[in-house]
Amino acid sequence: MGSPSVYYKRVLQDFACCLAYEEDNYKLAKELYVEDSVEKLESYILETKNKLDEKLFFYNAGLASQRVF
Repeated sequence: MGSPSVYYKRVLQDFACCLAYEEDNYKLAKELYVEDSVEKLESYILETKNKLDEKLFFYNAGLASQRVF
């Protein structure tokens, strides 16, 4: 089955990348896709949550989890 922490980090990386693409910040998206710090990914996601429409935010969350699972 694997380690849940590995999958959690992978979902965070993918989700943060999707959110950066929504803001048209492609350079940041590439950086977040390979980021190893879970804390940095979580803080970016929480900061972006307030900027985006709620439906768009959760749509991207679903896409990220779908790709990992």
